[in-house]
Amino acid sequence: MTSFMGLLQTISYTRKIPIKKDLIMTQYRLKLLTTLTNVITTHLMEFNEAATSAFVMRLVSYLDEIQGAATLPTQHDTAHFEIREHIPEAGPNGSGPDKLEDLVLPYGFSLLQEMVFNLIVYCQADVQSTQLRKAILQEIREILNALVESKKMIDEAMLPEAPAVSEQQL
Repeated sequence: MTSFMGLLQTISYTRKIPIKKDLIMTQYRLKLLTTLTNVITTHLMEFNEAATSAFVMRLVSYLDEIQGAATLPTQHDTAHFEIREHIPEAGPNGSGPDKLEDLVLPYGFSLLQEMVFNLIVYCQADVQSTQLRKAILQEIREILNALVESKKMIDEAMLPEAPAVSEQQL
């Protein structure tokens, strides 16, 4: 973990104006949550692309909602529960965990949802500039959307190309 935090230090944005020490921890927190969100989303996409894409798009639509609002909401309880309704039950038919595969999506989606909501909450609490806050939330939205779209593009690129039509077949 120490080497990972050291790596995060090298990825920082440098400028001539000194950064407040409070913002450095916020910067690390947002980078760490974004990185973990990326890793979890990528692995969930490998496990079940259709369900993960649908779930991530629900998170993206919520980010769109709060981007379009005049002021960012301070309470996310309603959206939290609405999105949580789309998380499948653990175990086959909700009866209990029999296999590891039955646990991946419920726990993975729950973890992904918590990380995205934590990103939103930390951004609202620690970033004072309204423009910067909206830009960060927009970037989170773009990252999630890009993860879903990139998997689709990779899958399309991996498809075997259709055989070329010869002149004799025409």
